[in-house]
Amino acid sequence: MKVQVRVSKEDADLLQARSVAVGIPLTEYAGTLLTRAFYQREAEAGEEVLIPLVRRAVRAECNRFLDRIMEMMVRNYMEAGTARRLIEAAMVFPAPQSKAFIKELESINWDAAYDDLREDIRGIGDWRALIPPEGEGEQDGHGR
Repeated sequence: MKVQVRVSKEDADLLQARSVAVGIPLTEYAGTLLTRAFYQREAEAGEEVLIPLVRRAVRAECNRFLDRIMEMMVRNYMEAGTARRLIEAAMVFPAPQSKAFIKELESINWDAAYDDLREDIRGIGDWRALIPPEGEGEQDGHGR
């Protein structure tokens, strides 16, 4: 099929010189370039559609991962704080103590650890605010 296009004199001269250099007719050389450009653009268009979807999926998975990490860190803080307080209590109260007394003491110390946790993270605020919103910081081409 024959398609006619207009190009500048400089581009026409360059196309002519290149077609002579590779030893094929100008129409075949220009047609090959046009076809390659078209398919390259189509491939890029597919990436333009796919990349935001992949980025969203990765961001969602990272958010789930961060949630799990934060839950583990809070749980670790609570367990460590409670254990530390129970050890301190064990050094004060005579042994042995009843299981009910120990459970009550554990509950009291768990609540105290929770109160300390709330105070310790007050300066951090919403840790998610530290993560840039979707689309922000993606101008560098790395999606970060």
